[in-house]
Amino acid sequence: MLVYLTFDQILQLEDFKVKLELNTRGNTVAFIEFDGKDSNYLNWFDNSRILSSSWTDVHKSQTYNVFSIDKESRFYRHFYINKSYGGCPQDVGWLAVKESANFTRACDWDKHSTYPQFLYSRNGKVTKWNDMEFGKADVLNIYVQMG
Repeated sequence: MLVYLTFDQILQLEDFKVKLELNTRGNTVAFIEFDGKDSNYLNWFDNSRILSSSWTDVHKSQTYNVFSIDKESRFYRHFYINKSYGGCPQDVGWLAVKESANFTRACDWDKHSTYPQFLYSRNGKVTKWNDMEFGKADVLNIYVQMG
């Protein structure tokens, strides 16, 4: 039997994991798994909740200047995991969901012909965004696993 739960119902579960997974042509290209216990619809996506990751340098104790679903919405960056800013040529990070580049100080890496874009570091560790060597996933999935 298939059961559908609202996100509010999921959050009431005692123990669950949340997995964000990027796919290209049906293959997983990157993922992060989080501990969802005692979380809400935004804070499950937090570095303190990381259980595992395909990126070797994404873990609880890593330093991030942004790790948020919506903190950088003014730059149309969501599900954004970034290590540091240093002006566009020095920005380094792992993941960004881009909705637009419709703002005055858009970096080259913010600009694409279509949106949304699921951008990710392809080399298993942090990438310098402006080097344009990031991958573009076809699909972003979010899974919830009970227990």
